[in-house]
Amino acid sequence: MGDEKKKHNGNNHEEGREAEVEIGLSLGDFFKGLGNFVKLVGEMEKEGKSEITRRKEVRGPGRTRAVYGYTVRLGLGGKPALERFGNIREDGRVDDTIEPLTDVFDEEDQFVVILEMPGVDVEAINVQVKERILTVEGRRKGRHYEKKIILPSGVDASSLQKSYRNGILELKFKKRNIK
Repeated sequence: MGDEKKKHNGNNHEEGREAEVEIGLSLGDFFKGLGNFVKLVGEMEKEGKSEITRRKEVRGPGRTRAVYGYTVRLGLGGKPALERFGNIREDGRVDDTIEPLTDVFDEEDQFVVILEMPGVDVEAINVQVKERILTVEGRRKGRHYEKKIILPSGVDASSLQKSYRNGILELKFKKRNIK
């Protein structure tokens, strides 16, 4: 990425034009960590860590913010899983929708989803399940959070229990007894 400026469709509703964000070297250093993914997983195993999260935020002109992060988890058998979050998309575009940091737990009798949505009022959170796709949205001044998750087939969407405290949204779904 170097020292160049990155153009994007910043969804700048007030001005209705493309915004320009200088991402530059600060994110370049951050992305080097992804290039060393295998090394990172090896270090995690050596240190006995099962999870590690990295996050970077860059402010652009006006209210423009670029947020990117990833969590690496070691699953069963030491198999690594990478989950990204933020508002920098795969095509490099930065928009005003932030994908919240999310943890998903597939437990014996329930399916639990935990999302970080700091500063959002509980009234501004919308949770929907349609055809096994869980969609969570939340808004606060200057930020829009959105996350979509495919629920496992044994989850009872009508059993949803929600709790929200200190910017953490917890969603619990009971599992159907499938024999």
